[in-house]
Amino acid sequence: MKKLISLLILAGIFWSSFAGNAFSASSVALQDIKDGRALDTVAMSGHTDLETITVKVLRPNQSILYMNVLKGGDFSDSFTLPDDSVPGTYTVIAGSGDVQDVKKFQVIAPSRGEDGGSSGGGAVPAPANQTPALKPVIQNGIASIHPEAGQNTALIAVGDFANMPLKVLFHEVYLTVGPSEVQALLMRTANAEGAVLQVKVESTTSMEMGRLTRQNGAQFQMAGEIFDVKVSLITKDGTEIRAVQLAGDMELSLPYDPKADERLLGIYYRNDDTKQWEYVGGTVDQNSERIQVKLKHLSSYAAISYKKSFDDVPSSHWANRTLELLAARHIVSGKTENLFQPDDYTTRAEFTAMLVRVLELPTGKESTPFSDVSADAWYADPIQRAYAAGLISGLTDTKFGPDAAITREQMAMLLVKAYEAKRGSIHAGQASQPVFKDQDQISGWAREAVNQAWTAKLMQGIGEGTFDAQSAATRSQNAQAIYNLMQNLLP
Repeated sequence: MKKLISLLILAGIFWSSFAGNAFSASSVALQDIKDGRALDTVAMSGHTDLETITVKVLRPNQSILYMNVLKGGDFSDSFTLPDDSVPGTYTVIAGSGDVQDVKKFQVIAPSRGEDGGSSGGGAVPAPANQTPALKPVIQNGIASIHPEAGQNTALIAVGDFANMPLKVLFHEVYLTVGPSEVQALLMRTANAEGAVLQVKVESTTSMEMGRLTRQNGAQFQMAGEIFDVKVSLITKDGTEIRAVQLAGDMELSLPYDPKADERLLGIYYRNDDTKQWEYVGGTVDQNSERIQVKLKHLSSYAAISYKKSFDDVPSSHWANRTLELLAARHIVSGKTENLFQPDDYTTRAEFTAMLVRVLELPTGKESTPFSDVSADAWYADPIQRAYAAGLISGLTDTKFGPDAAITREQMAMLLVKAYEAKRGSIHAGQASQPVFKDQDQISGWAREAVNQAWTAKLMQGIGEGTFDAQSAATRSQNAQAIYNLMQNLLP
């Protein structure tokens, strides 16, 4: 009897484990795909609980026509059938490893007269990658091409600009593709011989210019058209491999409406999942009336003016314009959607996060020694980046004090470190001399940094020749100091 009970228990454990694994298994579901003809757009969509999936499109002979990597959840993608597409059954495979879904669709032969003659005779169209490629002009180690006015697609033989940046200068949109981005695409194909880089920039609408909308309590105004940017590698056999996630070696330059407030401008991309515009960054060149930014992925982009105001910071407040400009760069935000609370103190974590945004510090590999910075805290990433860059230290060797109010002398130390990380040491004759009447109240470790911050115009006193080093910095003071740093770091 005991042996029977033991067997039943083991069977129950096995079934529970099997059932748990079966019910928790990942899945991919593709929607049906419409049949089409050469030059038609093929749309693919579906849902998966995998983090990422690969989508492949196979020709009737099972060679790869198209391939892309997509984020999980609800996904969608599309591509254009080449003009030499062979009629027959095409296969779409979406998934990762053994978790896949497969759909098929038909490419239909053109009917008589569609291509200027019968479907059985006449000249065979040249494959897409045999369209005459543009020859780049090489100057100072940079290759550049100028497509004709009205053209939104450029094809460039990879061998013509190997190992150098490529500038594609359309009429309105300029795109610089770095060597590492091309190499990343080449690594995704088995045969790179004769490969062609295809750059396509399409204006998705011309009706958005000047339109006002609101998002998260801010006023958005379109300062230019929306452009959909696509870059792909087309191999000799016609396979298209599209770039999506980038290595940070691609730069986009867009024109903007000269009537826009340049200091409120940024480049934004449209998040198809949330249907919201998300800030990417942007450096404005007033002479050319253009704004440029490094890209991390390809999407639809636009120059947008972002104006954010807070109910408790009226236009008469001394920090109003500072907050408006910092909010446009997405460096500061309110305590709520409508309230900034300018007289509240700023925490050490909040100030660190703002420094990271101003300096655009990358993620570092070095972990922090701080036991009070949990990995799932919102400030874990900026503290890790600042620590890896050598900007911050803790209150002790193992405590950072993320929720403690940052004092004015602590803020001065961090501002000087941030400035020197970008501009080099602050050398000023007054840096070692007493500047404030309450100099003796400044901690010994911070005295030089306070004087340097004053000399470099990163901070100033609170009035009557005093600095008030031990007091907690208010949110408005903190914002002004961050703005001063940002202005000092401008080229």
